[in-house]
Amino acid sequence: MSLINHSRNRHRGRTYAHQRRTNDDVEIIGGAAITNDQRARICETEGFHWSKNCRRNYRNRINTFCLWLKDHDPEYFANGVREVTREDRQDPTLYFHDKIQYDLVYAGFNVMKLKIFLSENKMITKKDKKNGLVERHVLASEGTIRKYKDAIIMGSILRDEALPSSFYDGMKHFIDSYNKELAVGKSKGIVDEKDSDALPIVLFAKICEWCLEAKNIFLWTWGILQWNLMCRPISVDPLSFHNFAMGPDCTKILFDFTKADQEGSKVLWKHIYDNTNHPHVSVNLALGCWLALRDPKFVDGDHIFLNKNSKQGSASHRYCTQLGALLGTPEKIAAIRDVMRYEHLSAYSFRKGGAVVCTSDEVDCPSFVSTARRGEWSQGKIFDAYFQWAAAGDCFVGRVVRGVSPQESDFAALPPHWDVADDSAMDNPDISRAMKICFKNILKVHEHTMQGPLLLYLASIVFHSEWLQRHDILKNIPILTDQALLLKLKKLVTLEPTKNMPCAHGVPSFVRTNDLIQKNTEGIEIIIQMLKQLVPNVADAVETALEQRNVDSGIMTINVLEDRLFSLRRDVVKEVSDIMVRQGSHYASTANTCRTGGDSDTINNESTLEDVIKDTGMTGSIKYCPFAYDGKFWHVPKDYSFSSKLVTPVLGWRLWLCGNSGFTDENGRVRPILPYRKIRPSRIPKGAARQLVTAWRPLFFMMEQGLVDAGISIPSDVSQISDGFLDDTYLKGVEYVKSRASYIWDMQTTSAVESLSISYWSKLVSPSEIKKRGNESDKSKLEQEGRGDGRSGKRHKYKRL
Repeated sequence: MSLINHSRNRHRGRTYAHQRRTNDDVEIIGGAAITNDQRARICETEGFHWSKNCRRNYRNRINTFCLWLKDHDPEYFANGVREVTREDRQDPTLYFHDKIQYDLVYAGFNVMKLKIFLSENKMITKKDKKNGLVERHVLASEGTIRKYKDAIIMGSILRDEALPSSFYDGMKHFIDSYNKELAVGKSKGIVDEKDSDALPIVLFAKICEWCLEAKNIFLWTWGILQWNLMCRPISVDPLSFHNFAMGPDCTKILFDFTKADQEGSKVLWKHIYDNTNHPHVSVNLALGCWLALRDPKFVDGDHIFLNKNSKQGSASHRYCTQLGALLGTPEKIAAIRDVMRYEHLSAYSFRKGGAVVCTSDEVDCPSFVSTARRGEWSQGKIFDAYFQWAAAGDCFVGRVVRGVSPQESDFAALPPHWDVADDSAMDNPDISRAMKICFKNILKVHEHTMQGPLLLYLASIVFHSEWLQRHDILKNIPILTDQALLLKLKKLVTLEPTKNMPCAHGVPSFVRTNDLIQKNTEGIEIIIQMLKQLVPNVADAVETALEQRNVDSGIMTINVLEDRLFSLRRDVVKEVSDIMVRQGSHYASTANTCRTGGDSDTINNESTLEDVIKDTGMTGSIKYCPFAYDGKFWHVPKDYSFSSKLVTPVLGWRLWLCGNSGFTDENGRVRPILPYRKIRPSRIPKGAARQLVTAWRPLFFMMEQGLVDAGISIPSDVSQISDGFLDDTYLKGVEYVKSRASYIWDMQTTSAVESLSISYWSKLVSPSEIKKRGNESDKSKLEQEGRGDGRSGKRHKYKRL
């Protein structure tokens, strides 16, 4: 009997399976008693040890090695390589795909043959895409060499054939030597370097601004979240609502698994803190905007970024592709090279950049253990086993990585949250209504896990609402279109401690000490300034006393006269201002602005202020003020966009009936936009008019016709339109569209149809599309309306309400 005594045969380094205390001389009891069904079920579980792509890659490497043996060592090929048979391909435990021709004989494998193969093929030809596709001969990376070893180990396990111990010892020595060769080759510039450099935080903030300029909210949200999580892009890809939870003053995210921990046994909660001072890098704001704009897509979906029925990894691939396209322009390349190597910038730079901020930017930085645990870097078995539950350290890391220095006074600031008297913010009717407007579909399915984080995200949206209004891609968030509700919510948002968020967590004691020292220093500086001003103040007091004595004596001085005239002027200005407000000063102000500014000095007689006001036909508490530029009055600002890229039918219907009462101009003034149904194309710029006519009107005119048939009238006072009225009329309008273009629902599911953009909706309900793609019922109704031939017949006009 062969018995290896581990205690007597001690060695240094890793203990392999063949070095353990084993006994293989006794026959395995019932070793052959297994059916094909049982084997398939075992394979279903053990298949998770290697991913599908990993197994395919390893099989390709083994096949490549076998083909090399066939050409260079026919004698060994005849004895050490086997041809893959039909039975092998049908065996689910071997994972052969159609292109694999050969497999190795693993028992008695000669490791020298593999070393010869790797030595002859270590130089690879690389095309440098970032420098004009120039071909270079460089050394392959250590990972490329190591994967051939891992592939052969996988093959031996699947074939149940043990490799000789010389394979493990020989490959360890070869790989160690190759790493030293790589170090020498790096100095000669012949190494295939794929390492990413850390992204500086200044460039990270700039990239976030570029994402918003490109109107790419997907890239903006993903980049901020990956930076704060300090993780790989593939870890963000499968994030779902069950991964989120509410912390004491932050949100928390727990991965199901990571690349380094496929079992998910060592994953930790990551605390995500908000950067309130800089909205373009605010993680709460970015997530809130993303979830609010995509809410209709979460009817039956659970993933944050992955589309329904998409393969895992597709969202990560889309992110990396779009990031490369965004940063690949000559202007951005030049800006990037000012601070780092452009060739070493990738999606992985976000992960390293957060770690650099946490470890090198400050003297009093978080501990290395906490930073490494958050970034998923292994510190060895001992540290990985005994330093798992460091929540306080992770909170400190989360506060630093968001981009706020521990030396700043607002390091311990709380995020925007709700200050309500109720036990739960959802008990407040205004907050509850806003949550349903923004996150209706998410709350239906995930209220038990997402209510806390969504309340925090909504508070951030309300707090930064004026900043959001300045970005076309973000101004379509549903809550921003209801100015009355938005004003109520602003009164409930605070940064101060409340009973539900009484203090900041994850703040070290030295930060509080520094804050106390800073406050005392400021107090001392105030006292010094008061002492410096003491002498001038005494002189001023004496002068004031003399002036008052002259006034009491009836003597008219220059100072007394100036005071009386200034007081009179102030009273006159106040009275005139009150009169202007009572008589509609907002119209007069607009008319005066147009006469004295803009591109023209006079108003076009064909577009007077009275005509524009009359065109709206609106009554009620909301005052719609025309916009003056280019010598005319208009219904919308000059650069206003009717973009429909992220506008779903539900949000579009709200804008169609209620308008955008929360629109804020560049001066920070609230300037409500008319309901889109009341906007005349002749009163808006040509580009915006084209968007309104082609992307909005076809769909919503048809939905309005459904209300006419149902005998429902739309109130002219927008304040009388409730959320219930919007929901009911939206459903009736959709039913009418379904009766006229039912083929749309035949092509897709109901949830998929409701997530379509309104521009695509308008295309699908057009007569030409119905004639081309509609069913017989749709076409017959089109014929009845006189639109079936595409040329003859009168054009059907939907009745305006």
